[in-house]
Amino acid sequence: MPPRGKRALAKAEESDVKKLKSGLAVGDACPDFELETDESSPGAERKISLKEMVKDNGVVIFAYPRANTPGCTTQACGFKDKFDVFEKAGYKVYGLSADKPRQQANWRKKHCLQFNLLCDTKYEVLEMLGMTKTGKKITRSHIVIEKGGLIKDIKIGVGPKSSIAEASKTVKDKTPVQSSAPEPEKEEAEAKNDDRKEEDADEPKEEEKKGDVDMEKDSTSDDPAPAQEPGNYEGMDESEPVEEAKASDAKAEEEKKEEVEGPAQAASEEGKGDEGEKPSDDASPAQEDAGTKD
Repeated sequence: MPPRGKRALAKAEESDVKKLKSGLAVGDACPDFELETDESSPGAERKISLKEMVKDNGVVIFAYPRANTPGCTTQACGFKDKFDVFEKAGYKVYGLSADKPRQQANWRKKHCLQFNLLCDTKYEVLEMLGMTKTGKKITRSHIVIEKGGLIKDIKIGVGPKSSIAEASKTVKDKTPVQSSAPEPEKEEAEAKNDDRKEEDADEPKEEEKKGDVDMEKDSTSDDPAPAQEPGNYEGMDESEPVEEAKASDAKAEEEKKEEVEGPAQAASEEGKGDEGEKPSDDASPAQEDAGTKD
């Protein structure tokens, strides 16, 4: 099998890093955990929690695949050389791997490391921080946590030397981290605002209320709309000719006059007809007397 070049190794490492799923980001509160340190022994177990670590200062935790290997030794000794930089910035340094306390203790003693080494033999914390690969392999990484527990920076998949350079640069930056968690008061105010919007959406708008009232008036009113008064052409549609309107008014006046005069004229003619008629069958009393004499 041909040897793999540096570019191929870097590409393979980058591919592995992309598979990681940390779920943590800058501004998040780092979940608490508790691990054994290199000072722990079968008869005297020594543990420390993250809550204890960040109580009075920030922490830098660098993760490495295995103690007492070349790359991991370079990374650990680099943090040893920059120990004063981290301490001056208000941060303590811790190493982290899946090695057992005894292996960690021997390696620390061999290279005179000033900081404790954490032992996550079950890979629980490493997985939580997103620093593991498939098959329980550890990705070289580091995480910077401010005093109180907020994550200031997290780097997954770094080189031994770049890990030291980037971590030291981060702790020198005095810009406080903004929490990614919503503020309780702001969250409550937003919730109330959302409730108010929902209530407003349920209530009819003023235009709708006005429209409903107008429709109700139209449905209850039986009075026809007032007719246009003859001779009054104000407010007429410009498209309607005035001459036609005048003619229409004149015709309406004539029809109204006929309606009034028609019955009176008919009654008058009927009276005249009654006066001109004479009885044809019945004779007058005088004629009856004359007939008797004859």
